[in-house]
Amino acid sequence: MSARLEATLEALRNCALFEGLSDSTLTTLAQGCVERSYAAQDHLFHEHDPAGTMFIIQSGQVSIERNRFEGDHEDLIQIAIRRPGDVIGEFTLFQEMPRTANARCVVKTQVLMLQGRYIVDCLRRDDKLALNIIRALCGKLVEAMNRKSDQETESVRTRLVREIIDLGRQMGKAAEDGTIEINGKITQQELANRIGCTREVINRTLSEIGRDVVESKNGRLTILQPKALKRLARG
Repeated sequence: MSARLEATLEALRNCALFEGLSDSTLTTLAQGCVERSYAAQDHLFHEHDPAGTMFIIQSGQVSIERNRFEGDHEDLIQIAIRRPGDVIGEFTLFQEMPRTANARCVVKTQVLMLQGRYIVDCLRRDDKLALNIIRALCGKLVEAMNRKSDQETESVRTRLVREIIDLGRQMGKAAEDGTIEINGKITQQELANRIGCTREVINRTLSEIGRDVVESKNGRLTILQPKALKRLARG
């Protein structure tokens, strides 16, 4: 067995979607995988692109976004952030329909691209894969419902505070003085996309939180007072 195939098999074993599958099924899937690397801000695909492939994230982060139109104005709303071990694009494998969202790399990202025909072939031979896919789709449905509920019941400030804390946890680098600088460019517009509001509302809400608590400058976010931010999240 080649080193590349062995590495691909190991990556599939570490993905919940392929948990418990037989070695023969995993080998078939691994043979259908192609490794791809993307720079920050590159897209794996755009909304309305032809489907037929899915992606397994090996490293990096991918933002799942949809276009939203209000009159003549168009912007993006973030649906989710996907991280290593997550799968993207499986929704459209079993229907003759185009992509329903954009998949944009937040940072440099490496993925395994898997042709849908290999998934369909393995489904006919391994019932465990079908069960795993059903569980994955149900999990994403619950996630979407919870996110919609949060947007309807929580204030913008609460959502923004929690989003910044999560960014600090996932992408932050702590300095000796206790501040946390969030790696990568996160503009106010992107924050708005993440929590479902406008850039103007984000700017106003950051002022309410306190510029001495969170600094947003030239697309860079820095948490100046992590403890104060956590108190706002609890309050």
